[in-house]
Amino acid sequence: MVKFIKVNDIPTYEVLIIPIAEMVKIEAANPPSTTVTQVRYGTSNTGINIITITHAPMASTSDTAMIDWVTKQFIAANQRPWSEPMYNVSASDAPYSISNIVLS
Repeated sequence: MVKFIKVNDIPTYEVLIIPIAEMVKIEAANPPSTTVTQVRYGTSNTGINIITITHAPMASTSDTAMIDWVTKQFIAANQRPWSEPMYNVSASDAPYSISNIVLS
């Protein structure tokens, strides 16, 4: 069974559902950016290759607060029972204000 993170309170969407299957890496954008964090997927089975999270500027490109926060959401979603495949999270709980999430 595939599990998902349901993100609420994003300015550009009421709700966004992110699959957690096939995720291989959470990283800052390349080239380094203080306003973009990316989630990369290993295969096309999810139909998504990269999720780009645009947020308020971090103090520096070495700041890992957003990467840590996103990682914690994926871990929490994975720890849910299989009978509860949707993990709810509020974008307002992120360490930096999220302005957009794009699935590509």
